[in-house]
Formats: sequence, structure tokens, C-alpha cells
Amino acid sequence: GWRLSTRFNTCGLQTISRGKLARTSPTMNNGGRSLLAGGAIWGIPAFAFAPDLLGVHSYDVGLALLVASAVNVHHFVLDGAIWKLRDGRIARILLRNVGEQAGSALESSIPSGFSRVVFALVAIAGLAYVVVETVAIVETKFAIPKYSSPPDYPRLHTAANRLRWIGRDNPELRFKLGIGALRTNQYGNAKRELERSLALGLNHAKAWVALGMVAERQQQWQEAIHAYDEALNLNAQSIPALTASAKIFQRTGELDRAIQRVSRALQIYPKDKRLRSWLEKLNNS
Repeated sequence: GWRLSTRFNTCGLQTISRGKLARTSPTMNNGGRSLLAGGAIWGIPAFAFAPDLLGVHSYDVGLALLVASAVNVHHFVLDGAIWKLRDGRIARILLRNVGEQAGSALESSIPSGFSRVVFALVAIAGLAYVVVETVAIVETKFAIPKYSSPPDYPRLHTAANRLRWIGRDNPELRFKLGIGALRTNQYGNAKRELERSLALGLNHAKAWVALGMVAERQQQWQEAIHAYDEALNLNAQSIPALTASAKIFQRTGELDRAIQRVSRALQIYPKDKRLRSWLEKLNNS
């Protein structure tokens, strides 16, 4: 069987197994376990409770604060216990017979089958989270800034897909890819990327305006109007949404609605001569 004995010295913990002396580095072992445990603490709640796994909004904003609060409470309790060790009487009670108990503690720490499975799952979750965080940092802090100016859309698309694979899809990056596809007349790709940015929570008028432009260039007038209306719901003073929708209403013969949109734009920019001239032409029509 396994015969374990321990001794503590200045070099760290030495474990004797089956008569052979095996020296391990406490710093390395504890550091690796701490890394996996920390990753598991942050990763398991995300996998278990976050709607979009490790996605940006639901995890980073809400769930992360809850996990951080729980970790801080644990720190307070542990720090309190450590401070109690400064009292000699309490220290003697807590650390009584520590030398005699060391061997039996190690023998009892040999994991059972169930505990091994639990430990393996926790280690896998921790490792997965460490990998996720590493990839996310590399892509968001290095790759995306590098390929954004000037825009290298194929490489940005690769970065976006990698972030999506690890559950960290980026709405701003999807919007940027949608704009790039729109500029190169790739309307199918543009629509897909812009809709993805909206689904990820980019609640901004500019995304709806771009989606309206995609529909307008494909002469899908109703879809374009719907997108411009959504943009105006988010920003009632969006000049691009007002003027683009006015042009569609003028094209489709809905002059009253066109006049209404141009009038709203003119209220925002009353000194704009082009808007005033356009409104006069519509009224004369």
C-alpha cells in the first residue's frame, strides 16, 4: 500500500512514497492549484448561470460582481481566522499536535474515486477559464487594435470568430465588420454581422441605420424603413435616419411622411440650407 510520511524543513514539503523520496516544490504546486481553483471559481458560475456562457454583458457586469462579493466574504473569514492565530492560547488550540497529525492528515487526503472526479471537473473548469481569459486578452488587447487601423477585415473576422468560440463575442467588433462588408457591397455579410451586433446588445442607433442602408441598397424599402424607425426610437435626432427614410418616402410617393421627416431634421438643424431647399421642393410637389 501507500506509505506516506512527511517532514517539514527549509526546502519545503517532502513526500515519501513506496520508500522513494519525492521532492516537490510547494510554490509550484500551490501556485498551479491556486490558478486552477481561481479559474474554477470564476468559470463554473459562468457556465452554470450566465445565459451566454462567458459572454461580455451578462457575465462581466452582473455575475462577476456576485462572484467577487462571495470571494471577498471568504477572504474576510479566512483573514479573521489567521489573525486569531496571533493569540497564543487560540494558536495552541488550533495547531495542537500538528506534528503528530501531519502523517495521518496526508494519509486521509488520498482522494476517493468520487473526490477524484470532482477534483478533475474543477481542474478542467479552471483550466478552461484560464484558456478563455488568455485568448480573450490576446485578441482584444493585441490582435483587434493591431488590425483595426487601417482595417484588416479578414483578420478582424478571424478574431471575432475566436472570441465567439470562447463565448466572448464582441458587439462593437461585429458592427465594424458589418460596416466593412457594407462598404464592399457584401450585403449578405453586412446584414449578418449587423444583426449579430444588435443581438449581442449593441443598442445604438448607428447599428440600425447601417442595417437600414443594407436594406435600402437592396431596394427592400419596408425593411429599410423599419430599421430607420428603430434608429429613431433610440435617437430621435438621428439625422441619417431621418433623411434616409425621407428619401425612401419620397421615392415611394409618400410625400406627407417625407415632409414630416425633413421637417424634423430641419428643426434640429434650422440653418441647413440643403434641408430647407429640400423641404420647399417637397411642399411644392
